Amino acid sequence: IKQVKNSDEYKKLNDSQQEVTDELLNAYKNKGVVELENIKLLDLSNFNQFGGLVPIVNSIFGGKTNYLETIKMIKDELYK
Repeated sequence: IKQVKNSDEYKKLNDSQQEVTDELLNAYKNKGVVELENIKLLDLSNFNQFGGLVPIVNSIFGGKTNYLETIKMIKDELYK
């Protein structure tokens, strides 16, 4: 998880995106990558502080494509 937070890609994320990514990394620690790839993960109460699935994907990440690219970045960094 440290390698994700130290990566150049992570540092390019804005503060809100980093906060959501941090919460995703916490979910990864507890549930594994399979759950990370499930966009419904954003419906869990951990993500209520960010507004839930739709606001996270649309407002924080600017759309599903950008959100999924962030998930890919997390996975790429975790398995380097």
